[in-house]
Amino acid sequence: MAIGRLYKGGAETQCRLLCEALDRKRFEVGVVTFSEDGKQNYPKDVSFYCAGTRGECCLPVRMGKIFRGASDFKPDIIHAWLPEIMALTVALYGSIRGIPVITSRRTTYMSIFKGGSLRDYLNIPAELLSKTVVSNADVDVANSLLYGSVFKFKRGKVVRNAFRLFPEKNAGKILEISKDRNFKIVYVGRFIPSKRLDILFETYARLKSGGTRVSLYLCGGTACDFPESERILAKYGADSSDVHFMGFVQDWTSFGEAFDLFAFPSVLEGMSNAVVEAFSCGLPVVACDIPANSSICKNGRDAVLVPPNDAGAFFKAVKLLVSDSNRREELAKSARIVTENFTLEKMVSEYVSIYSNYLPDTLGSARES
Repeated sequence: MAIGRLYKGGAETQCRLLCEALDRKRFEVGVVTFSEDGKQNYPKDVSFYCAGTRGECCLPVRMGKIFRGASDFKPDIIHAWLPEIMALTVALYGSIRGIPVITSRRTTYMSIFKGGSLRDYLNIPAELLSKTVVSNADVDVANSLLYGSVFKFKRGKVVRNAFRLFPEKNAGKILEISKDRNFKIVYVGRFIPSKRLDILFETYARLKSGGTRVSLYLCGGTACDFPESERILAKYGADSSDVHFMGFVQDWTSFGEAFDLFAFPSVLEGMSNAVVEAFSCGLPVVACDIPANSSICKNGRDAVLVPPNDAGAFFKAVKLLVSDSNRREELAKSARIVTENFTLEKMVSEYVSIYSNYLPDTLGSARES
């Protein structure tokens, strides 16, 4: 496995889950990474090779360390995740040594002609050097011209993300959730512009100023990461006494049942891991009607999906669910069924099938089609 870091991200979670679940009678697992912070969450029998962070060494040195780590482990197959420099380096290594490389990346739904992220296209060289490409969501060539074309050319595979449903215990931070009778809204994700936290805060502030007893819990950052919050609250005459910044939480689903609603105004996603996690907790969801969400759930049946970047529609959807417990229960019941498509067993089986197409016959197990 080749991945930049070991935690705080959807791809990082999938890599860790796969490392945990692969059959050790058949697979030995090694991970080359820029930082070993988080390796305590991996199985003890996983080998780690640290390539150093940006501040520790220059790019050529980091690439050399990646090569040395791979050489030391002597892989039969390389699974590249991210970021671009990691994926490209191991793809080059695999090409030089004749080792098959599988590249996983998030799906982008923005065409290169519509201003897609530059990082999306920096992955292309690594993917061209790979045997195949794996996406965590359906790829539409019309909406993602360059990546979609490479995906088709490389006979790409779709492997849905997996989730540990109904975890027995929390593996990380303990959330301090008030036991008051406020309606509790939770958000999980990074604090970046595309997540549209301004819409979320405006929704909370309007509910609060309208007399609704509501609390907002945010997992993924601190107040310093979103300084605009005070300005938005002040605009509507709401205070921050019931706003709780929880920081990064590794396993928020352990506390999922303490919340009443999952609100997710993000307008750009590869696959909405947090939405499926909310489904697994039995939470009703309000999110944006973007391909990443509509591809995994049906609007009105499994979740309420509103037009992206529409603060008014988002507020209206949340307000209706706050006052309608029966509707929340209907959504939550249907959403639990959705999670059956994202089991760990299914994800592992599909990756093993892909690996088997490229593993040497001398390793024993018959190839799987």
